[in-house]
Amino acid sequence: MIAKLGARFSRFELVAITVDEGIKGYRDESIRIARECCSQLGVEHTIVSFEDLYGYTLDEIRGSLRRDEAGPGTCSYCGVLRRKALNSTAKAVKADKLVTAHSLDDEVQTIMLNVLHGDILRLPRIAPGVGREIPGLVPRVKPLREIPEEEIALYAFLRR
Repeated sequence: MIAKLGARFSRFELVAITVDEGIKGYRDESIRIARECCSQLGVEHTIVSFEDLYGYTLDEIRGSLRRDEAGPGTCSYCGVLRRKALNSTAKAVKADKLVTAHSLDDEVQTIMLNVLHGDILRLPRIAPGVGREIPGLVPRVKPLREIPEEEIALYAFLRR
């Protein structure tokens, strides 16, 4: 969808970024599909891995965590490291915007988790970031944030 807009209006260059967290058997198929799609669309594709960026895979990080220790779980580490990987890669390719595929389901889940964890000060972060740039971070755009995941999947299925 974004690639078609870029081709139609020639106002921006698109670079796809795929992050490989290093979870055995988790990202392999999506990397293959991303490569194929980018090749078909003529979009530059950059793949970055936790291992290359940080020296460890997420599986290795998870293996080093103590199960009885209170503190952040694997998802917390992954989220922070993925965001850093996306931002540093976006900077490396000289992107002025980072477009993510967050759906309405993702946004609602974020709101619910923040409320349930009593972390309501994070709620303003999910609002569209237009005009709210943070030094050091590539501004994010979430064009699918108001569309349910099911509708996105249906669209993808119908468009093959």
